Amino acid sequence: MIGNSRPNDSLPEVENITLEPKCGEDDYYDTPEPKKDPSNEQESSRSHSNPFLPSTTFRQDSRSSFMSLLSRNKGGSLDDPRPNSPALMREDTHSLPDTTFHSIEDIQEYSKYHLLIHLRQGQDLPAKDSCGTSDPYIKFLLASKMVYKSKTIYKDLNPFWDENFYITIEDLNLPLELKVYDYDWGLRDDFIGQAFISLKTLILNQPQDIVVTLHETGNIKYLGQISLNVKLIPLLPDTPLPPLPLHPPSSTSHHSSFSHSPARGLELAARRLKPGTWSAIVNILLVEGKDLLAMDIEGTSDPYCKFRLGSDRFKTKTIYASLNPKWNEEFDLYLYDESELEITVWDKDQRSKDDFMGRGCIDLSTLSREDSHHLWIQLEEGSGQIFIILTISGTTGRDNPTFLSNWDNTNSINLYREKYALKQSLTNIDDVGVLIVKVFGARGLHAADLGGSSDPYCVLELDNTRVLTHTEYKTLEPSWQKVFVLSVQDVHSVLNITVFDEDKNHKSEFLGRLVVPLIKIKNQNKRWFALKDKKLRCRAKGQCPQIQMEFILHWNIIRATYTTLNPKKTLYKETVEKFKRQVFINNVMRIKAVILEIVDFGVFIQSCLEWESTSRSIIAFITFMTISYYFEPYMVPVGLLLIFLKQYIFKVYLDPKHLEREEQYLSEDDDEMDEKDEDKEEKKSLKEKLQAIQDVTAMVQNALGYVASLAEGVKNTFNFSVPFLSWLAVIIFSIIAVVLYFIPLRVLIMVWGVNKFGKKLVRPDTVTNNELMDFLSRVPSDEDLLDARELRLLPDTQETGKKSTVKKKHKQS
Repeated sequence: MIGNSRPNDSLPEVENITLEPKCGEDDYYDTPEPKKDPSNEQESSRSHSNPFLPSTTFRQDSRSSFMSLLSRNKGGSLDDPRPNSPALMREDTHSLPDTTFHSIEDIQEYSKYHLLIHLRQGQDLPAKDSCGTSDPYIKFLLASKMVYKSKTIYKDLNPFWDENFYITIEDLNLPLELKVYDYDWGLRDDFIGQAFISLKTLILNQPQDIVVTLHETGNIKYLGQISLNVKLIPLLPDTPLPPLPLHPPSSTSHHSSFSHSPARGLELAARRLKPGTWSAIVNILLVEGKDLLAMDIEGTSDPYCKFRLGSDRFKTKTIYASLNPKWNEEFDLYLYDESELEITVWDKDQRSKDDFMGRGCIDLSTLSREDSHHLWIQLEEGSGQIFIILTISGTTGRDNPTFLSNWDNTNSINLYREKYALKQSLTNIDDVGVLIVKVFGARGLHAADLGGSSDPYCVLELDNTRVLTHTEYKTLEPSWQKVFVLSVQDVHSVLNITVFDEDKNHKSEFLGRLVVPLIKIKNQNKRWFALKDKKLRCRAKGQCPQIQMEFILHWNIIRATYTTLNPKKTLYKETVEKFKRQVFINNVMRIKAVILEIVDFGVFIQSCLEWESTSRSIIAFITFMTISYYFEPYMVPVGLLLIFLKQYIFKVYLDPKHLEREEQYLSEDDDEMDEKDEDKEEKKSLKEKLQAIQDVTAMVQNALGYVASLAEGVKNTFNFSVPFLSWLAVIIFSIIAVVLYFIPLRVLIMVWGVNKFGKKLVRPDTVTNNELMDFLSRVPSDEDLLDARELRLLPDTQETGKKSTVKKKHKQS
């Protein structure tokens, strides 16, 4: 349901309207233009004049009376009684009865409607800018999906839009939502107010003047008014759909991820054939090299690597002027009959042939499948080593133990339960636990191929481990039936689950993503999870895409406690964050929220000092004097324990349901529309200027994000966002309180100083760390909690998907 804005000078005929598809669909419909008789062309032009706009237009001053505008009916009536302005829908054209329906039963006889809207103006909008004005625009939403966005009127509290457009409606029970925002270029747009229009109360084929009052959610405060004229026109259910065009219009081409080219045609033809004879996928993460040969006169080299597995090859990027290069580059090779992986290292030369620096070989038949191997490869015919993380995954043979039919569930669970029991805590302190992931299947996935299907496979990533399932071809409901055993080095890690569509050119298309914190996993709970988009803020494309999984986590609490108080393990696969305006704005808003809480606390203290409330100031004065007189150091952790107690009582006893309200998310298409608008505003010259300061802005962006994460981590420690960390903090504070009660503070400070100064003398290889910062690095920030929050499963999703499939088959027939 996409709104189509109309120009102010003319409106095309109804028969020639190009209908755009729903957001997220790849179907494009446009009605072919009917042939016109030259003899009747003049008469047709008179009978199809613009029903929205009058013959004379004028600009209504924003300071004029708001109600007088309604009485003037400035182009607002959708049935203009002037000559040469007949009704928009004629009976001889669309065969619509000229009858007014008042009952819902009669209205529901139609499957689709056109809602014609003339957006007039706003009145008494609040000022959001420092100059005392606003730059308002309106978003029209149906079922939380944006269907139209108005233009922005700058510096006006009584904006005049005068815009005409229409939207396609399928369900009259859903209200039309209007959200008004104030445009801000540098920061996030300010919310002004919202209003709802009930569609089932509208009278068919009759224009209606509507004035809606803006409010905030849960607040009845007056925030201005919006004036518009609407007309609801039904479409007969037996009206045939227009034919599907071979090439979609360019304005909506962003819905497709393919281009119509001969190469693409050959690829699609190949995908219809039986998959290749490869038996597994070899995922390689080239991390670094060490002590390589110096091939240049300056005593350095410009190394790069070549990998060959059978006929499949890959060349890495070049690291200039380094004998210890760090690539951190990941790629996949397909395993056929050949099982020997050959690696060669070369020195890049600009004016001569590249110099050979060494080679290494790995026999893949000796490595276990579905497991990540950390390998240091000694180079032959040269010097030095290279470090890679290699995983053989995506096996297709049904005799492989990773298939659920070959998995011994009972014996495996008993073995891991015994391995990570408390009595085994000191055997291997770095091995925290094991995660068993069962991937059953998915449903409702987005159709990424031309034939209306996809070739989905699932990728699981945990720290430096990456495994994947085999590919299920030509289906939107794959059934993988796989099981993976992943080693857990840190119980606070996050499992990333991503579903892709396989392409023969080694490029995959994104279908959905899910983030699962290990600390929140409930064992042996087979269930469906809703897939999210790339930004982890809204649902992925498709018919409410879901994935069915089961997790079994066994971990040792003593080892997990030791790991929590030590530095995190190095993640070799880390992407370098570039400057992004939206990320920068989001981090600024997070810092702003933390600062506002501090300011509110300062305002409270100031109110106590200024005796704004006599009773509150007396209580604050007595409390301050008592604490100052009787204060002892052990009271600090005791006070923190009281905060834990308060939050725990509130969470367990006062709020037993623990229900998280799901926000209304915008779709991916809305984000793409906003990004395109921003791209139009930025010119090439401006981008070139920003390139010079990109490193500085990226550093500021990441610093703001780090500070915000620390502040949110402190807050989430006290509110039991992660119960394990909160209880661990309770135990630590209790121990500190007891120690401070019996031992003087100055003695503890001296012992702490001796420990910090003597640590390097006793253990030279130890890593200097801050236990408090290491602890806070394990506490998730608000962004991490939002990423891991599950979306509600829609009821009867599978039945709805089946019905939609039946409808598509009926249309194709």
